[in-house]
Formats: sequence, structure tokens, C-alpha cells
Amino acid sequence: IEVPEKSFKLFDKRVDLVLESLRSRGNRWLEYEVSTYKGPEFFLNDTPDDPFLIYALATEHTAAKNDDEALALYLKLVSKHPNYSATYYHLGKLYERIGEDDKAEETYAKGMEITKANDEKHAYGELRGAFEELTF
Repeated sequence: IEVPEKSFKLFDKRVDLVLESLRSRGNRWLEYEVSTYKGPEFFLNDTPDDPFLIYALATEHTAAKNDDEALALYLKLVSKHPNYSATYYHLGKLYERIGEDDKAEETYAKGMEITKANDEKHAYGELRGAFEELTF
């Protein structure tokens, strides 16, 4: 799995801001913990099927507009972890961005089925809102 260069730059900026804040507070232990964090792609080497890590990397690719990589990761989640409900909203939004509105509609509908079955009211509401906005 390839991680976009832009993601590293954004991540590095966030880490630098956190480290600066920790240094100003004299918190050396947390400063070390933050400075050694490698990001989701590092942990995927040990647990390549971890849904949270796949999702985290997919969202990094989405933010960097690496749509093909993000799409591949979201589809992997849908295939291997169909009950990982956060996938459906972001996959639907990605489909919208790349002009695949029919696939976005199907994705939101499938996500609503899953979140309803799992009694995930908040996630269901977000998916329903995205679905209605797309189909209105």
C-alpha cells in the first residue's frame, strides 16, 4: 500500500504542532510517544486486515485526492469488513466526487441497511442525509 507524499507532509505538520505544544508544557514522555508515531501505514505491516487502519489510510488518500488508492481501500473494507459502517459514508462521497452518483446512491443505501441492522442511529442519520441530498 502506497502512502501519498502529501499525507506525510500534512501529518508531519500536525506532529510538529503537537510536539511544540508538548515541549512548551514540559511533557517529555508524550513528546517521545508522538515523535515516534509512524501513521496507519506502519501498523498495516503487522495487521494488514485491521479495518480501522485500512479506513484511516483510505481517508488519508481521500484527503490527498488519490482517488484510485482510496477507492481500492474502501472497496477492500466493504468486501472484508461489510459491517464497518464508517466506510459507506466516505465511499459514497468519493463516488460523488468522481462522478459516479449511481454508485454513491447504492453505497449510501447499503450503509443505511447495515447501520439500521446494527442500531447505529448517528451513522444511519448521516448516510440518510447524504442519500437525500444526492437524490433530491
